Amino acid sequence: MTTQNTELLRRISITGLHPDDAREIIRIFPVLTEEKQLQIFETWNSVVASIKLHRQELEQEKEILLVQALENIESDLEEYGRTLVHGGARKDLSGLKFQI
Repeated sequence: MTTQNTELLRRISITGLHPDDAREIIRIFPVLTEEKQLQIFETWNSVVASIKLHRQELEQEKEILLVQALENIESDLEEYGRTLVHGGARKDLSGLKFQI
């Protein structure tokens, strides 16, 4: 088991996995059966490629959501600004009517 843990850490250190993904592998690996651990080692390159692909998709989705959130905030601020301008203009018109 110790040999497999050492091998796992060695492989993780050279793969360039996202730290969150590496941490999850380290956390999950010990509870797997020895057979499953060996299977992961035998297919390591495809496992890592799959993890990296999913991480890339996740990061792209996060970026899209962030851009959408920023656009929504910008739109809300513009609407709020228009509301203030209209409210201020109405107040000014009311003041002019009162003066006339």
